[in-house]
Amino acid sequence: MIEETVEQNAVYNTEGLPSFALGNPLCEALPKVVMGQGLIDALARKPAGDFSRSDQPSTGAFMELSSLCDINLPRPQSPLLLMRCFSMLCNSYSRRPPFRVQTQQQLNTIDLASIQHASTLPLQVDALTVLGWSGMGKTTIIRSILKLLPMVIVHTEYRGRRFYQKQVVYLSVDAPIGASPKGFLLSIATALDKALGLEGAASYAFQIGRGRLSVEEKCIVLARACASHYVGMLHIDDVQRLGEGSKTLCAQVSAMIIGLANTLGCALLFSGTPAALKVLQGNFEVSRRASRRGVLSLLAPQNEEDPFFKGLVDYLFGFQLQKEPTVPTPELRKALLKLTAGIPGVLTSLYVAAQEMAVVNGLPLDGKLFAGVMKEQFAMLRLALRKLNEAREKGELSWDAAADKTVASFTASLKPKPAEG
Repeated sequence: MIEETVEQNAVYNTEGLPSFALGNPLCEALPKVVMGQGLIDALARKPAGDFSRSDQPSTGAFMELSSLCDINLPRPQSPLLLMRCFSMLCNSYSRRPPFRVQTQQQLNTIDLASIQHASTLPLQVDALTVLGWSGMGKTTIIRSILKLLPMVIVHTEYRGRRFYQKQVVYLSVDAPIGASPKGFLLSIATALDKALGLEGAASYAFQIGRGRLSVEEKCIVLARACASHYVGMLHIDDVQRLGEGSKTLCAQVSAMIIGLANTLGCALLFSGTPAALKVLQGNFEVSRRASRRGVLSLLAPQNEEDPFFKGLVDYLFGFQLQKEPTVPTPELRKALLKLTAGIPGVLTSLYVAAQEMAVVNGLPLDGKLFAGVMKEQFAMLRLALRKLNEAREKGELSWDAAADKTVASFTASLKPKPAEG
């Protein structure tokens, strides 16, 4: 696993870059794309606990069962997502080479009129959307990919020419609850401050948060800040939240996103539940751009032999505290698929709870135990999962909004219950 790199000094590389990116320090400073086994190793996140088997597992090992909820296995879509993100970044920076006169002129002319005009235009930057039910790992896969990139690249000299610049490669924010324009701007400012290490009165969040500034003035401050640091990509998570606000506020935030993206020239990466697609198509006019880069859908597995689901089950069963471990059979995987609708967040939590019961009560880790634990400890999910299973068996991305919210609440807040001896 590679830890997130917040800042690194620029190292220029032209190998593998398209011709239009050559001679542009913002493109040449991007790290080489890691593929193959190197990518798998970089993205994988293993539990930190001690899972050595014994007649009496240690208290520490037992308590560390919850670390299984934090595992991450690379998905089949990971290499494609990485390549598209890298391509979008190159395209973004190729439109604004820092030594070009027009680029500097654009930086110096960002004002309310230019942003408002940009917001009336169709989306002119690359956009990619990742969709999936709650608990399918959308945020995990995106942010694990982004962690392969430095958040900030520090330039001092390029080909013998002085070039003092802090380049912000990406920012990742959550869509504002209730589609609050002020909340959206503040979240971007906070992410930018984190990347640049700014605090207090020197921070952009401080400037944005000042009450005497109008929303329009806050937007100008943020646009100039992001432009001066060449923000390459903006990731907006849980886009479906925008649809939960009023139509007026949703339209305001939508126009703000279009205006900022078109003004800055930064790529957009959206993620959310299937409801996010309706919000995007209805407000952002991103259909053409999103279809150009594709909409990646993290569908639930249709059967127990799905490679990712099977791999996740086998991986989880590799961490057992019982002296006599259980080997997952096709029948057991089928039962687990039915119980969890194939949602990784639900599967890992159910496995942890069942493992606790198995160790404390000396029970085999079989289908009967999993069904019993689901009935007793996860009763709130049963109806929701039943509805999601109906869509899963049809291979559809469509879903029941109420069911998805139930799963979202569960995966966000549930902690494995401590075993009772």
